[in-house]
Formats: sequence, C-alpha cells, structure tokens
Amino acid sequence: MDVILDDKQQHDHRDVFAMNTDELAAHLSPVAEQIIKQAFDQNQYISYPAGIKDFPNAFIHEYQNGKVLVQIDLNTGKEHFIKNL
Repeated sequence: MDVILDDKQQHDHRDVFAMNTDELAAHLSPVAEQIIKQAFDQNQYISYPAGIKDFPNAFIHEYQNGKVLVQIDLNTGKEHFIKNL
C-alpha cells in the first residue's frame, strides 16, 4: 500500500521525538486517515485492541460497513468471532 505525502508532510522534518502528544497526533493523522481510506477502498479492515482490561486478547476489526469484536487465541493466533458491534 503506497502512501502519498503532500508537500507539507514531505518537508516537515521536525524530530518526532521532540513532539508532544498533540503534535505527534496531528503529524500522523493525515497519513493514518489515508491508510484507513485505502484499506476500506480495497475491502480490507483495520484492527486494534478493544481496550477491555480483563480481556487483553480482544480486538476490534473495523470494516467500511461495520465493526466486529474478536478474540485472538494466544497459542494458535486464530481469531474467534465474539459479536458484531
């Protein structure tokens, strides 16, 4: 998946380690949005931790038309569908 940076992104050479949290989020946001759009355009999904404290192997798979909650088997890596969100 190719990411195309605009002129501002290509010339912004500030050290990311010197940025605060808000600056880093603003710096990464355009690229992240483009990658998500490309994934959805190709009928792919994005995945991220569900953030459930007692369920650390729960992930959300987000598709263009909805989300599902899955559990990852830590021994096999297989996904188990839990529910639609």
